[in-house]
Amino acid sequence: MSTPQQRIDVSFDTRSNEMPFASYRPSTHDEFFVTAGIPRAATSELFQLLNQFSLLELNDLQQQLDTSFRYNPLIQPVNPGGTGMSQRLAIDAIPRALSTNEWYRVELGLLQRAQALQAFITDLQDQQHILNENVLHPLVSACLRERYGHLQGINYPDDNHINFQRNELIRDEKGQLKIVSSTGGAPRGLAVMMEIRRLMKRANGKLFETAEMMAIDSCRQTLQTAIESISGTSSGNNGATNVCVLTPGRLSPDYPEHHYLAKLLGSWLVETSDLRVSTTDKHVYIDAVEGAQPVDVIINFLDGDVHAFRSNLLTERLLDSWLLGNVSMVNPPLLDIVSDPLVASNTNDFIQYYLNQQPWLAEQETFQCADDHALAFTLDNLDALVLHTLDSNRKPQMFQCALSSPSRKQQLLKMLNEAPENFVAKRLPTPSTSPTIKPDGLKAVPVALTTYTLNSKEAAVIPGGLTREYPTSGSFTDPSDNVIVKDTWIVTC
Repeated sequence: MSTPQQRIDVSFDTRSNEMPFASYRPSTHDEFFVTAGIPRAATSELFQLLNQFSLLELNDLQQQLDTSFRYNPLIQPVNPGGTGMSQRLAIDAIPRALSTNEWYRVELGLLQRAQALQAFITDLQDQQHILNENVLHPLVSACLRERYGHLQGINYPDDNHINFQRNELIRDEKGQLKIVSSTGGAPRGLAVMMEIRRLMKRANGKLFETAEMMAIDSCRQTLQTAIESISGTSSGNNGATNVCVLTPGRLSPDYPEHHYLAKLLGSWLVETSDLRVSTTDKHVYIDAVEGAQPVDVIINFLDGDVHAFRSNLLTERLLDSWLLGNVSMVNPPLLDIVSDPLVASNTNDFIQYYLNQQPWLAEQETFQCADDHALAFTLDNLDALVLHTLDSNRKPQMFQCALSSPSRKQQLLKMLNEAPENFVAKRLPTPSTSPTIKPDGLKAVPVALTTYTLNSKEAAVIPGGLTREYPTSGSFTDPSDNVIVKDTWIVTC
């Protein structure tokens, strides 16, 4: 494996002893500066701390972080598929900072969305009022009924599940944080977020000695508390909850996250073949070294919806054991609804309908193509939009029309005209920027913020988030597909 590439070439730079921000030119809306040399309230203390470094010293810190991150065994476990997340990521030594007041608003908005989504799921399994009362566009209601109508009448234990949710936020040109996308399933980037903070502290602890910021060390406790809250039993030693992380295997692109999460929680990392369901008591057991051990909670990261689970004998038994209340589950396949772009784009309607509240968080301008006017606008402005839909396996798909080939555009136009209700269009965002170390110095780089929510009856937001570089192509892909990630500070100011 090659050594990490040097970020800033300072060996021939006569300005290597100057303060790091001396030559930085912020963009129109910069996360760090109001104007050149004048930091924002949230970054004022960080600005003073970083100005204690010369450009050369900052580069030395960057090299140390690059090396530590690249060879980190937790982020990059043994992976014969070569898909370890750290192979595609690099830490930037300059954190992003949000004020506690702004973060609390974000947190309130995320909890509000989680509560509304939980109400929607409950409604789907009861009378499906929202689909029958003309709250949504008729074609949207019909599409959602086709996708999730089968949930009606299914009485799953409503207090023994949690769903992970990742929300992508950008700050627009007016300074407002907006939701760009929401997905469920594996909390991709959570391990990276935790490791960035640990490595930053190890590389230069003095940055953290005086800064008043929210600790993310409570992430483990937040996860454990949520998991214990849905567990009906505690079968482990000394009353501990027996938890296993169910992974598709080492070849999964999300395997590094599964590996890290199992280590973080001190739980078993298992594949389907490691589990069995008793034919007598219908409980789940793992064949551990010390013998068969009962499982209280399964953190499920297998792909596929309920139909995929029903197609395999063992996973079908796992699903039945959960429905009987014999095991609790994180990410149950029955409820992987949040990744549906149609559901995500109507979340603000859910907030108003179920909670009788106004949304705390705005969304990126969205056009539901089921509406004739929205469809006409989408067809006329394809190059300025991103299309979101589900594929045949109900996996989210995203198309940036400006980068699509002519033949692909024709195919999208045909699909749009034939089934517009399956599509949601969003304007290409123009996110804020943050100073980032590049080979030719500090540059204003567009950034996005990934947050992590645990959706359940008692929803919780993981403190902090993962700031990542916004790709120059303009598409919001998973954090693992991008280059630079940053520590995110929530500071008192």
